[in-house]
Amino acid sequence: MIFLKYYLQILLPLLACLVGYELLVTPNVQPAKSIKPSRWVNQHNPTGQSAQWWQAYFPEGSWQRQSPLVIEQDQFILLYQKREQLTDTRWRFSPLTIVINSKNHSGPNSNGQSLTGQKESQRAIFIDNPKGAEIQFKSAFDWTLGHPPPVAQGQLSGQIEIYSPPDPKTNQGELRILAEDVRIDKRQVWTDKQISMKLGGSTVQGRYLSIFMDQDLLSESTAGATSKSQSPFAGLDYLQLFYVDQVQLELQNGGLWPTDPSGPDPAAKAYAKLDCRGRFQFQFHQSQATFMDGVHLEHVVEGKPIDTFDCNELRFNVGWNSNQDETAWKLDRLEAIGLPGRDPNDQSRWVRLNAPGMQAQAHGQHLVMDLVHGMVSLSNVLPGSAPKNSSRVFLKRGNIQITSPNIQYQNPEAISNTQQSKFTRLGWVIADGIGQAQVESEEGEIWNLRWSKRLSIRPHENRDLISIDGGANISSSLRGRFVAEKLHFWVLPVDESIAAKLAPYYPDGKLPAFVPDSITADGQVIVNAPELNAQVESMAVRFRHLDPQEALRAGYSISDSGAKPNAPKGSSPGPSSILSPPNLGNPSLPNPPPNTQLIPPGNSLTNASPTMPLGTRPAPPSTPPNAPISITGKTLQADIVRIGDESIVENLTLEGDFTLLREFLSAESPWPLTATGDKLVLQSESSDRSNVYLVGQPAKISVGSGWVVAKELQLSQNDQLFWINQPGELVLPQEALSQEPNDGSWNWRSAPRIQWGERMTFDGRNARFGGGVIMDCRLQTDASTLWHLLANARTLTLDMSQRVPFQLPTSSGKNPKPTTRPEVQTVRLDGDVDIKAVQTDLAGVRRSAENFILPRLEFQVPSRTWVGFGPGQLWSRRFANTSSLATGILQPGTPATPTPNPNSSPETLQCLHLTFVGRMEGSVPQRIVSLYDKVAALLGPIASWEDQLDVRNSERLAPQQSRLICDQLNLFDASSLSYNQGAALRPKGAFELDALGAAQLTSRTESGDVVVDASRIGYAAADDAVRIEGTVQRPATIRRLTGQNPAAPGQSDAGQSIQVSSATMRLRTGQINAQIRKIEGALPMNMQPGSPQPGSNQPGSNQPGNSPLGASAPNSSSTLPSARDYNPLNPRGNRPR
Repeated sequence: MIFLKYYLQILLPLLACLVGYELLVTPNVQPAKSIKPSRWVNQHNPTGQSAQWWQAYFPEGSWQRQSPLVIEQDQFILLYQKREQLTDTRWRFSPLTIVINSKNHSGPNSNGQSLTGQKESQRAIFIDNPKGAEIQFKSAFDWTLGHPPPVAQGQLSGQIEIYSPPDPKTNQGELRILAEDVRIDKRQVWTDKQISMKLGGSTVQGRYLSIFMDQDLLSESTAGATSKSQSPFAGLDYLQLFYVDQVQLELQNGGLWPTDPSGPDPAAKAYAKLDCRGRFQFQFHQSQATFMDGVHLEHVVEGKPIDTFDCNELRFNVGWNSNQDETAWKLDRLEAIGLPGRDPNDQSRWVRLNAPGMQAQAHGQHLVMDLVHGMVSLSNVLPGSAPKNSSRVFLKRGNIQITSPNIQYQNPEAISNTQQSKFTRLGWVIADGIGQAQVESEEGEIWNLRWSKRLSIRPHENRDLISIDGGANISSSLRGRFVAEKLHFWVLPVDESIAAKLAPYYPDGKLPAFVPDSITADGQVIVNAPELNAQVESMAVRFRHLDPQEALRAGYSISDSGAKPNAPKGSSPGPSSILSPPNLGNPSLPNPPPNTQLIPPGNSLTNASPTMPLGTRPAPPSTPPNAPISITGKTLQADIVRIGDESIVENLTLEGDFTLLREFLSAESPWPLTATGDKLVLQSESSDRSNVYLVGQPAKISVGSGWVVAKELQLSQNDQLFWINQPGELVLPQEALSQEPNDGSWNWRSAPRIQWGERMTFDGRNARFGGGVIMDCRLQTDASTLWHLLANARTLTLDMSQRVPFQLPTSSGKNPKPTTRPEVQTVRLDGDVDIKAVQTDLAGVRRSAENFILPRLEFQVPSRTWVGFGPGQLWSRRFANTSSLATGILQPGTPATPTPNPNSSPETLQCLHLTFVGRMEGSVPQRIVSLYDKVAALLGPIASWEDQLDVRNSERLAPQQSRLICDQLNLFDASSLSYNQGAALRPKGAFELDALGAAQLTSRTESGDVVVDASRIGYAAADDAVRIEGTVQRPATIRRLTGQNPAAPGQSDAGQSIQVSSATMRLRTGQINAQIRKIEGALPMNMQPGSPQPGSNQPGSNQPGNSPLGASAPNSSSTLPSARDYNPLNPRGNRPR
């Protein structure tokens, strides 16, 4: 009892825990058991019962509609009239129809409803065997069990028809296969006999057919299994035809793809014929047909060329039209696979598409065409393999062809809108690897594109982006070449707003589909085009399109070419149209000389070398070509305004040690233009007005043979002003100087060069330089003489003969074309003017040196005359006689006999220092210099070219020195005068000197001082003669002072003198040697001056224009010659002093 007691004490708690576990825990961890209904039915369908869903697919009166016996398992239904058991597992059914239900559901009842009670539409595949079949099951068939055993194998004898009716909604998906002696092996239905298959309107004939179902016949599908696809052939897995005899595909009208640029012809019937050496396979779930080994396809459209397709493997993805009126299936996707070559260069077994009907060609190893999404992919790599070489594929469509190792293209518009001839977007394009493309425009222009890494095209917001990465190279047959490491090009589709702007320029209505929006390029950008040659590291260009009203409001003119874009071939710029800057007016200038190196002003007088032959001028070409602009730099940015076909640079920025060069500015100015610096900014205000800002260290602009150099240069065409607020340098273009034919006494060997210290401005008419100015140049006056000029002043002004246009001339009145070319008219120096002039021979040996110092000087370039304003002074150094001007006029104790050679005195370096208070005038053609008001001059020998005399410190003369004081002094070259033409002149020339108005000449000789007082004193270097003129009021006096009287200081010890009144004497120095105390009264007749010339206002007057030297005595002696036929004393007529 005790044992039982303890036993129960332990057992009862355990039982209580067990009951509690079963009641509380077990229901929560184990699901409730559900009763699974049987999904197969073995029933007899007598007549009169409700019709089954499959009965509608059989004709009226067929045995399938007359109480057939039914075995139904999941999605399989066996209809038969009688059965016969051959063995435990083998039965014979006749006649037999196998129904494969295409709708995967829980199983219908007799009313066509699923077990859930929902009505569903039914699709089915029927295998009809009128003769009957023997079927062997995996196990014995027990008709009392809840499900039949699966089929292991079977034999369908006689004629067999496999049929899938079309979808009643779309009338698509009809399949019919005719065969005989078909066998069943679990899930496979096959035959080795000849078969004929029809899919829609397409037919296939061959041998050895195999059809695989999704599962074994009469097997039970897994719970919750769903259909794999929406294919009308659900229940079948795939079909294989091992030997293909003939294939003909019925296509929708117009064919697989558009055979015309305007879209497919809906009335043109189309079909395709196909041959292959391998098998044919059809995947029912993917609706994919595959032809293998040596596939050749011919695509035929009525009235169009035949398209051919050759490959090793061809796959079709079949789609079904949603339009009930269409009976033919359509192509959704095409994939073609080739074979690798026998060597890397062998492409004979690649995929080849030749479709002249749609203007397409393709050549590669793997081609995919997705006609639903508008995608085409072509590569040289087989599926599942890695690329082995860089062989390039070839794809052509219309006027575009591309070669690259891999090409992908997608544009849904190509399928969704096949009736359009032009797409509104470019779509997606990717071409990987080294490749090239060629595009031919409607005008016949050919564009070539090359790249080394990738070409891509993709939508970017409302634009399309074209990108080339790696060695971008774009060339055109008409527009040149564009090279960059990376290129991005945005284009805008022409929508309604843009079309409204472009419509006025396209009267025929043929608007472009796309217009350029912006361009960016990086990495060694090179542009070679008829309008522009550029080489920069990066470039960015933005475009703006204006309609005619917007263009006029912005200040741009509309030319005929811009309003008529339907020009000849090549006239309309494409997206890569090269940029042209606005036309800037420039004077006509020639090519620069070979040596344009800057010469320091200090060396310009000594290091002289000719840069151009004497008297020559560069001749411009008669018809200069439309020369492009050449640009080199680091970065280039530009904003371009598009007005019809015209491109106008609105803003341009060029940075980074740039160079801008144009060989010919225009037909009116066929001369080169060069600009260099660190930064160039150009801003356009209208089609012919721009602002230019140039910065550099230094910045330089060269036009023809001239240039301007400074740290900062600015140009405003709107304000008609060019200015520099920095020190700089300007070389006047030699072509802008006067080059009119002359007597050979003036030729520019180097054009004037100007350097300034503060500011320079030019308004087209006047150029002003300030802050300290240095100007130098070189002139050639004869075949053996060069003049080197150097001028210093506080300011310099250049006046042009007419205004230089800052815009190119037009035929309208706004900018009329000038009749003459602008030239430099006046050169004006102001403030502490210091001019140095050195005369040398061609070898550089110095002959003379001149130095002018005065407050102001004006030089008239066309007439080659100048005017200087005093007070000023002049130093002149040159070789001359050692004797003073009055030497030998009175030599006591010597006979009055002529000296055999009056010019035989030795020559030494002489210096002339001259001062004046009034003004100075000069003329290069007349070879004369005139000085006015309180003129004082000192002449004497010097030891070297650096020595000088000072007339202001000449109270006591040194030996061989002469001092001249007068009111007017004329210095001129008389070598060209008539009476000097026959004389053998010295190489130093034949200069003459005339002093007027209370003239006094004092010379110190070895025997004493000679003083000449007269109203006029002249000196002729050709025959070393002094001319003296006196009047009644002021007789001419020649005195020789031998020394001072100690008893009477200030009085001469000797009183030898000659006095002449109302006459003129011409004395050869050293030939009149006499003890003459005084001569008074009139001279003999042979020494009288001739009668006044006709037209003289006051005969006998001492005015320069009526001087007695203006007539010639008929019997004048050779010792005292008469006056000359040219009067140097009045070179400027009756001009007031």
